[in-house]
Amino acid sequence: MKTYTLGFIFDAAMRRVVLVEKKRPQWQVNKLNGLGGKIEQGEGSAACIVREVFEEAGFPSKESDWTHVALLQGPDWMMDVYALVHDGDEHAAHTTTDEHVGWYSVAALPDNVLSNVPWLAHLAVDKLKDSLRTLNSKIEEAKRKKNILIARKKRAEAQKTIHDTMAGLS
Repeated sequence: MKTYTLGFIFDAAMRRVVLVEKKRPQWQVNKLNGLGGKIEQGEGSAACIVREVFEEAGFPSKESDWTHVALLQGPDWMMDVYALVHDGDEHAAHTTTDEHVGWYSVAALPDNVLSNVPWLAHLAVDKLKDSLRTLNSKIEEAKRKKNILIARKKRAEAQKTIHDTMAGLS
């Protein structure tokens, strides 16, 4: 079974995505696709997307930067789809090979995208937004718990002050 990765890099607003104009394989020539490629022997899926994105677009990343979006499967292939949000310089992703890399509007992708790219890009945006909502919820919960701990500490300090004051009156 052949195994692949596909990755989408979005700007901070998740309105633009990095795509590559493919020169190979033949069925993808002149089509826009996400970044990625074949998983090498002994390589993990997340390690593959990091390597492929750096090779194709000069974009440095870590495995932990990527959010797993989907697993696509066919009779003799599997593909892990990943996404990340990049809030830095858009030139961090750039052409490094004979395949042109560029930023494109998610809402108005060109006609020459591979047929699965529009729905995969939108799925990736949805997954990233869900991940951000979950993270924000966890942050809010942590803040709430911190505030409870602070309130408990202040209450204990106040009770000690009351106790000390009452003891001084006796």
